[in-house]
Parts: sequence; structure tokens; C-alpha cells
Amino acid sequence: MTFLGLVISASGFVLDMIVPFMTIEYTRGTMQIANIIHSSAAILMSAMAMGHIYIGTIGMQGSIDGMKTGYVDATWAKEHHELWYDELKKSKP
Repeated sequence: MTFLGLVISASGFVLDMIVPFMTIEYTRGTMQIANIIHSSAAILMSAMAMGHIYIGTIGMQGSIDGMKTGYVDATWAKEHHELWYDELKKSKP
């Protein structure tokens, strides 16, 4: 996601003709390539964000309850965050 964000920013600078550290010829071909890269990266990043939201809410049973209440059952915690679960088990008497 970070990489795609950087790609979107860089191609956006080209599209806005404000590349600060390079001399670029803003020809029609350059702008078309920047537009294709910009839109492709934005579509891919949007799809990844929607997938992340889906998995984090209704795609994984118990996750939305954990976000709403702040509590999850021990089975869910062990399955998804085993190191955290083990640390909690060690700290309890």
C-alpha cells in the first residue's frame, strides 16, 4: 500500500507538471503513460483497501465484535495473534 501510494503521488506530480527534482518533457506520450500508471495504481490500491476492510469486518468471524467492544475470545486471540495470546497467558497468575 505504501509503495502504491508513492507511485500514485509520483505520477500525480507528473500529471500536474510539478516534478520538483527532475527535468521532464511533458509531451502527450509522457502524460498518457503517467495517466495509465496513476489510474492503475489507484484502482489496485482501492481494491486492496476494500479487501482489507472486508476481511477486517465481515470476512473474519469475531473481528467486528473485537473492534466494537475491544474484547475477543481466547480461541480467536490465539488463532490470530498467538504472540499476544502467549504474553497474556504468561502474565496471568
